[in-house]
Amino acid sequence: MIKPEVSIITAAYNAEKYIAETIESVRKQTFTNWEYIIADNGSTDRTVEIVQRFLSDQRINLVIERNKGKSLARNAAFCHSRGKYIANIDADDLWRSDKLEKQIALLKVNPKMGLVYTGIKIIDENGNRIKTGNPVHITKNPLRYLLAEKNPITHSSVVIRREVFAEGKYQDENIEEADELIVYLRTFLVFNEVGFLHEPLTMYRVHRGSGLDTVSIRRYRCEYEKGLNSFFQLPSLLPEIRMLRRRAYGTMFYLSASIGIGRRKELGLCGLYLIKSMLLRPNKIHLCLFQFVRLSLSAIT
Repeated sequence: MIKPEVSIITAAYNAEKYIAETIESVRKQTFTNWEYIIADNGSTDRTVEIVQRFLSDQRINLVIERNKGKSLARNAAFCHSRGKYIANIDADDLWRSDKLEKQIALLKVNPKMGLVYTGIKIIDENGNRIKTGNPVHITKNPLRYLLAEKNPITHSSVVIRREVFAEGKYQDENIEEADELIVYLRTFLVFNEVGFLHEPLTMYRVHRGSGLDTVSIRRYRCEYEKGLNSFFQLPSLLPEIRMLRRRAYGTMFYLSASIGIGRRKELGLCGLYLIKSMLLRPNKIHLCLFQFVRLSLSAIT
């Protein structure tokens, strides 16, 4: 059997509504030398039954796990992978048919690139376009950028070189939120370049219960902080990266507050996090003041 060049992984939980469409978008890729490992994370609906219908395609494999979180499920899928490149697609997202072909071509001619991400099209639960996303193109110092700014990378859009995962696992199983950011930070400890394709080759689906809709800002901040703590404990970090620690934690508080604005029960905590962010990164105080305005409007409406 020919060794696949790309391993695609999905952690699926109660994804019966979308998983078939996701799988079909993978099968339609013009780049065909791939394997697809789907790790079911203890679904209680028909997800496993639907995935099993596609197992006649020998490139597709199903791994069944107990419900212990998406990080463990992704690691289980990764443990079964063999490809030189690793791609993730969430169980409700879609790819344009030429996505992998264009990303692999870019990686092959740029050996210093650790990953390639793409533009996105945001779609609703029925697949209708909401808008086209325009992620920031990180042009230099990706590690510094990700520590100090909002992460612009949609995880379903990335292809990452396997060398990044020398520890034998995809991500830290103790981190469920902001987990992708830690994957990228570790990527740019190994590679100092990042690739970006402006075309919306990834369809990111927004629906009730997706993204961070059901995650409290306290939990998000705690998970984010665990990831940063783990990262800054790495002995291989250069002094100039360690100097970004305060700014990184300030960004953490700012982003945690940002997802909570509009949630009446969390407005007080949002304000506290914005104050902490201003203290840790005073050069971004204008952004926090803007969020305070939004916070005030949320409190009176």
